[in-house]
Amino acid sequence: MGLLVFQQSGGGTINVQGTNTSSVYTWTVPASTDTFAGLATTQTLTNKTLTSPVLTTPTLTSGTNNGILYANGSGTITNSSGLIFDGANLGVGTSPSSWTGFTVIQDKSASIAVTSNGNNVDYSINRYNNGTNDIFYQTGNYALIYEQASGSGAHRWYTSTATGTAGGTISFTQAMALDNSNIFYLNTSTNNSAQANFYTSTANYQVGYFINANASTPNGIVLNFSGGNFGSNSSQTYINCGDSNNARMKVFANGGIANYSANNVNLSDETIKKDITPAKSYLSILNQIPVVTFLFDDQTDSETNLGVIAQSVKAVAPELVGSMDIGTKETPNVKLAIYETDLKYAMLKAIQELSAQVAALQAKVGI
Repeated sequence: MGLLVFQQSGGGTINVQGTNTSSVYTWTVPASTDTFAGLATTQTLTNKTLTSPVLTTPTLTSGTNNGILYANGSGTITNSSGLIFDGANLGVGTSPSSWTGFTVIQDKSASIAVTSNGNNVDYSINRYNNGTNDIFYQTGNYALIYEQASGSGAHRWYTSTATGTAGGTISFTQAMALDNSNIFYLNTSTNNSAQANFYTSTANYQVGYFINANASTPNGIVLNFSGGNFGSNSSQTYINCGDSNNARMKVFANGGIANYSANNVNLSDETIKKDITPAKSYLSILNQIPVVTFLFDDQTDSETNLGVIAQSVKAVAPELVGSMDIGTKETPNVKLAIYETDLKYAMLKAIQELSAQVAALQAKVGI
């Protein structure tokens, strides 16, 4: 075992001792002024390359508390980034709020939060949950949540009932939902035996408002019972209107309309009409129109209907006949139809003619 002894000016010695071996080892000293450091002392390494180092509980002397280590654009390891991990939740550009019962990624006031059981995920803004309450993150703004619940298969949207103060408790209302049966809820959580449920209590608001802005061939709402032929069904309804006391109007599957009160009105003000002239004589015309009884082709009962045939009316009074398509867009089926209101006024004109004839006869015989 070789031993190299350095005598210090202060009287002490420094011993450099080699390992007892038969091999030859070379220790090359660089051609520069340098300092040799031993393993037992604390040293600062500058411009040194560490190959596959193992660092045990290293401590950074600068950076952001709880910041995540990353390599910056110069390849330098730092934790002065916007990624802050508190041991459970991750903040992007901010320290994550004091969430409890969730695992969270938070960017400013927006968060993705997963419940502790992993069944729900929330996407929210201006809100965090402290394990007991939802808390406002900001002052003066609303809080919003979109929730996916794998346990129930539902999607839910919530809005805070008002804006709030940072740190204050939030009260939410369900704005919209879609459950696992694809039943839709808007401003309500009650299923009224409907595939889509809408609710409002705002004065003078409609529950629904639809606009078709096409300027050439617009269409409105289509209600189609595609499961079968309901031509004689007077129980199922296309439209059912009512209030808290009674049904007010129904449109049935067979096309029939039922009103709570038949005292309806048709707009007839003189100020909206032009080219007003007396109607022609209808007495002789109406006398040529047979009144018949009949059954519809798809009628399943034997109760006859009373009416007229459009072709018979068209032969003598074509102005009282129109057409309607009872088919589909793909398979049109255009049929003749009666303008029943016009037919009613033609009857009124015929009554006036009869009345005039009766008056003339009465005058003739001196009655």
